[in-house]
Order: sequence, then C-alpha cells, then structure tokens
Amino acid sequence: LWKDKSNSIYWETKTSEAISKESLSWKYPTLPGYIKNGIYLFQWNNNDLLANAYINIGYEKSKLNKYEESMKYYDKALEISPDFYAAWINKLGVLKKLGKYEEGIKIINIAIERKPDIFELWFMKGFFLEKIGEKEEAKKCYNKVGEIEPNIAIEEYNRGKFRYESNNIEESIISFDVALRIKPDFVDAWNYKGYALINLGRYEEAIKCYDEAIVFKSDFYDAWLNKGTILNHLGRYEEAIKCYDEVIRIKPDLHTVWWVKACTYALMKNKKDMLETLKKAIKLNRIHKENATTNVDFKPYWNDLDFINLVK
Repeated sequence: LWKDKSNSIYWETKTSEAISKESLSWKYPTLPGYIKNGIYLFQWNNNDLLANAYINIGYEKSKLNKYEESMKYYDKALEISPDFYAAWINKLGVLKKLGKYEEGIKIINIAIERKPDIFELWFMKGFFLEKIGEKEEAKKCYNKVGEIEPNIAIEEYNRGKFRYESNNIEESIISFDVALRIKPDFVDAWNYKGYALINLGRYEEAIKCYDEAIVFKSDFYDAWLNKGTILNHLGRYEEAIKCYDEVIRIKPDLHTVWWVKACTYALMKNKKDMLETLKKAIKLNRIHKENATTNVDFKPYWNDLDFINLVK
C-alpha cells in the first residue's frame, strides 16, 4: 500500500512477506523509515527513489518465479516515473521468460518513443522480433544498437572472452551472441563462440560458427584450422585435410597445420603423405620430432624404419 501524506510519499509492506528493509533498500542503506506494528514504513521525497524500490520488489518476486506479480510492481514504478527505463527493461525481461514476445514489442515501442537513445530497448526489440520470425526487422534494430553504442559489440566480445577464460562457458556464449547480433561480421566472436561450443561438446554448432567466420573472412586461417581439428576429431578425415590445405594456402609456414595434417594422415593409415607432411612440420619446428614419438596417432609407425629415420 502506498499513499501521499503532505509532501511525502509513504510505502508500507508487511515484514511477513519476506520483503525486508534490507532487500528493498540495499542500494540505499540510509533511507528514512521506521517499524510500526510489524510494518516497515519508508518515507520518500523522490519519485525515482520510490520507483527503484518497486523495481527491487519486482525483482524479488521474479526470483521467486512470481512473474505476474513482479510485472505489477514494474508497472507501479512506471506510473510514478514513466521515464525510469530500468523498469521497462526488467518488465521486458519477465515477458522474455514468459515467451510473450508480441506483447513485449508493443511495450518496447512505447518505451522507445520516450527513450529512443536506450540501446538495450533496441536490442530487446530485435531479439523479440527474431523470436517471432521477423529477422529483417530484427537486423534493423541491431543496427540501431550499433549506431547508438558503437563499442557495444566489442565490449560484449571482451566480456565473453573473460567469461570463457573464467570457465563460465554458457555465459560466454550469451555474450558472443549479443556481439554477433549487433555485428554479424565479427569473425573473432564467431571464432571464440566456436571454442566455447567445443568445450560443451557441441561440435556441429561449432563448425557452423567457423563457417560463418569464413564467409566474412575467407583467409581467416584460425577458423579453417579449428574447423579442421573438429572434423578430425569426428573422424571426417578427408574434410579435415581440405581445411588444413586452406590454412597452408593462406599461411604456408605455420608448423602447427603441417603437424595436425600429419596426424590426420597417420589416422588415415596413409604412410606416404604422413611422412611427407611430418617432414615439413619437423623442418618448420623440430619439436615435432619428439612429439611424433609420443603422440598415439603415430603409434602404428613407431617400429617403422622410414618413420624411425625421420624422427631419430
């Protein structure tokens, strides 16, 4: 219950609802208020501050999966402070969870009329449009995000890399997806998303990421190499060799690609090409002499005289 008293606004909630002073005012530990008959009363003099309290309640309700209730509090926040965009964003987050995309788009359009420079609104509109199959319109929204906040794709990419390196793999993919929606030709983001998907064992999806990167940058040898490595892992050796050949065309002195190509030929039991390729790898980096004597891909050749003469 909230009501106006003189020049101040009071808001009441029963403590038994488990919405305590601490949970509501964690950002504002010095808010005025007092407990009376088991009810905590907050005294406010600022509409935005009160709106923020309603947002906090809505957030608490959302965490309890009480989505309809949470939206009521976001609506209350917007009644008090219509331009408080955090309430719009939180409400849209609930609609996303509920899959109410068309309703979300209507709300976003209202919000954008009031706050056309909030890039989160444009991003969420693009996401919702994508969900209902309006991909071309979604792209326009993502382009708008890039216009408003030119560095956002790079920021999300860096956030994704940090999450990936912190072993938050699923979260890293979310960040890479955000970056790629805004900047579809961001080949490094495709590459790192591929890494993340490999970590999750989602190899076919990872291959698609490398294919996308190659579409935008045909000489991106990292993508060719990573795609080849996955194909090799899946036993698709001929396809892997083709990827390695593309890497060699782009960067012929990269010893790593000669090494993995030799490993693949070994698995294919193609002795002639294995020896020729391994010889090239060793010429570029002598560490592969030792590697070949311990890597199990070459185990069938460890007693082969030609192999021994090459690696001795």
